Amino acid sequence: MLCVVVITAGSQISAVENDELFTMLKAKDEQLFTVGINACAIEKMSHLISEDIVFYHDRDGITESKASLIDSINQGICGAPVKILRRLVPDTLAVYPLYDRGELYGAVQTGQHEFYTDVSAGPAENISAKFTHLWLFNGEGWVLSQVLSYDHQE
Repeated sequence: MLCVVVITAGSQISAVENDELFTMLKAKDEQLFTVGINACAIEKMSHLISEDIVFYHDRDGITESKASLIDSINQGICGAPVKILRRLVPDTLAVYPLYDRGELYGAVQTGQHEFYTDVSAGPAENISAKFTHLWLFNGEGWVLSQVLSYDHQE
């Protein structure tokens, strides 16, 4: 296993692209969005979401449970009359491991993404935003515990 970390200003440690944690959480991001949101196969990504997730959105407010979040996705982005797709902006994903006395218990994942309408359905509308995800290891696997979705730009 190759594990490389980069020390940044302020002695903050971040995982880089060839790090196992970065690769694993990038795959979870892809499962959440490519499978769950873009294909609206929510049942295939729901196991990644904590039952008590808190989702903070700068335009749509706070969502405070897995059931509420899934309902919001079904009624919103997956229920829209024109299909909305999400794309991760290349080279913006970053992962910051969280340790408790040397033991990895979680990670902060940040990045930028774009949401756009399926161009086959008509003119494209692009919205870009930033996100911060808090992933926690619950003893069985990694679950998304908190989400900040902010700086939405049209």
